[in-house]
Amino acid sequence: MNIWLTAILPVASALLGVLIANRASSHRDATARVWERRADTYVALFDWAAMVDREITDQNEAPRQDLLPADFAQLAMPDDLVTRMFVFASDPVRSAQGPCRNYQSLLAMPADQLADDPTQLLHDLRSCLDQLQIVIRRELSEGRLTIPLRFRISQRVFPAKRRIRTWRNRRRIRRRDAGL
Repeated sequence: MNIWLTAILPVASALLGVLIANRASSHRDATARVWERRADTYVALFDWAAMVDREITDQNEAPRQDLLPADFAQLAMPDDLVTRMFVFASDPVRSAQGPCRNYQSLLAMPADQLADDPTQLLHDLRSCLDQLQIVIRRELSEGRLTIPLRFRISQRVFPAKRRIRTWRNRRRIRRRDAGL
């Protein structure tokens, strides 16, 4: 018995080491792919914020007063960028872009429906765009992908819930078929 154990133990430990290394490597590769998509999304968000900032300011770095609501409607964030942002961006970036899009959509409303002063809204939009760019720069400089704990837990719980649901459904079907 001892001979078998001494023969199997090195093989089992080597196999376990290979499995652990493969799992760590696949996790690292998946994280790198997600980080690449996140970085691409951040660059596109930064470009959008810079483009809006250029369009709403004049040469003296003052907000332009000659813009129409239709001009602001054209400055809206593209739908594919909104989708990528909600999928790949972190919570700080998502919360920083929210006011930017809100002010931009307020300025896209017709002037008679606008309750606030457009000049103040333009100043607020510029400060929100600056804040969004600061948050993006900070995240890109850190270069880490932090996946929220809530999401990681849900990724572990969902397969278990699915298995339980499948088991219950099969059990119901068997009972129903047995009753027929």
